[in-house]
Order: sequence, then C-alpha cells, then structure tokens
Amino acid sequence: MTTVLHVALTGEDNNPGSKEEPLATLHGARDRLRSCEFPAEVVFHEGTHYLPEPLELCPEDSGSTYRAADGERVTLSGGVKLNWGPKDPKHFVAEASKEWTTYGGNAKQAKCERRSSNGGPKNWGSRLWKT
Repeated sequence: MTTVLHVALTGEDNNPGSKEEPLATLHGARDRLRSCEFPAEVVFHEGTHYLPEPLELCPEDSGSTYRAADGERVTLSGGVKLNWGPKDPKHFVAEASKEWTTYGGNAKQAKCERRSSNGGPKNWGSRLWKT
C-alpha cells in the first residue's frame, strides 16, 4: 500500500497530511515521509509553494514520488515573493518577505523590466532598491 500525503497552501505541517487536513510545506512532507512505509507519494494542490530554504534529500528519501494533484497547476518556487505597489505615478516598488542579494554590479539595486499583458507599461526601466 502506498502512503499518500497532501500539501496545500491552506495546510498546517502538524496536520496528518490527508486531503481534508493537508500539510503546508514540502519540507514538512519530506520530514513526515521519513517515518512512513515506502512507496510514498506527496500530492501538491493548486498554487505557488514557496521554499524558505533549499530542500535537502538524502538516501533515506529515495522511493518517494512528488506530483501535482490531477488537473491542478502547482509551482514550487525557491524565489522570494515580491509584493508590488505604486511608489508614485511613475515608479513601482517591491517589498520582499526576506533579505535578498543581487549578484554582479551594484549590490544596492537591480535592473527591473516587466512585460505586462494587462495594459500596464511594457518596460518600466526602473530599479528595485534594497531597503
């Protein structure tokens, strides 16, 4: 019999991992699987699941399958979630949920270009400033 754990944006890592009471994170699912019988499967539900740190797997994690729920779009992102908002009529700013670093060039700014499909500017030509 296959152990199945569910992960959803509405979950909690102290939940049992059922479809009705899913886990919240990939890390929580990995840790829970380490105490399960194999084969095991992790099913992710709709949404972008942000990874707060790199996921480390070791030989004891072998035999697990990770997949999106049937018909649901799932993204696993190691990036930082940015909350965009207007600074003034010509500029937008982004607030990051944690510290970030630019690589190469000036460590205080990063060039930003955005292509919009909803009628917004096609190239802002602005900069993101670390605050």
